[in-house]
Amino acid sequence: MSNKAEDNSDAALWCIADNGDNTYSQVSPYADTDMFQATVNSLAVRDANNVTGWAMGWKVNLYARALDANKAHSFVSMALKHSDAYDIQMSGKGGCYYNLWDSHSPFQIDGNFGVTAGVNEMLLQSYNGTVTLLPALPDVWHSGSISGLKAEGNFEVTMSWMEGKLHCATIQSRKGSTLRLRSTAAMDLSRAHIYKNGVEVDLALQPDGSLDVPTSEGDILNISLSEISIGSIANLIRKMNSGDRTITLQTIHQTANHLLRK
Repeated sequence: MSNKAEDNSDAALWCIADNGDNTYSQVSPYADTDMFQATVNSLAVRDANNVTGWAMGWKVNLYARALDANKAHSFVSMALKHSDAYDIQMSGKGGCYYNLWDSHSPFQIDGNFGVTAGVNEMLLQSYNGTVTLLPALPDVWHSGSISGLKAEGNFEVTMSWMEGKLHCATIQSRKGSTLRLRSTAAMDLSRAHIYKNGVEVDLALQPDGSLDVPTSEGDILNISLSEISIGSIANLIRKMNSGDRTITLQTIHQTANHLLRK
């Protein structure tokens, strides 16, 4: 690591990043609090608002992993502002063009892919065997929904949230492994109702506040902070498992959402 104060490289922060096989996920906010805070401090020292391209993507991802939702969102906003730079100049010329290509400038696809990955990290993180929903939800995204996210263990996640809290999550196990969930400010597992294939399951929290949900391949979980009248959900799941291609995970999630709002 360079000792130069002007060094803005984020390479030293790979310890909170993830390359897909957890090689770099060495520091966790949930287990290594002192090292984690030191890493976040290092990120703050390297903070720079003139980043472009791949560096913009890194900032979104790293601040999402640092659980600084609003700071991560500030870089998403920077990535989406219009750039009028079409020659080779980077300082202060980040953003995107009218076709949404990333301005480096003139163009760097790393920025598009990196920022998109960072948005995913703000909404869902899965590493070291644990899945966290809405870990870095910024204030301005107080209500919303997303579908089709994939989590470690081959889980497909569709979820919606209201006023900064999880409203409903629908998760399908594509592999049949145990799903370990972690509580967040947006999803207090001690208050959550968890349904597997239309039947509520009673599970005990682990000492660290996480929750293990055993699954078989194809199982569908519904998670909410309120009880769901589950009968129609169970019927949809049975139809889906019997091969009815008109029933999708999104259909089941929308039905659960509708029942919760009654």
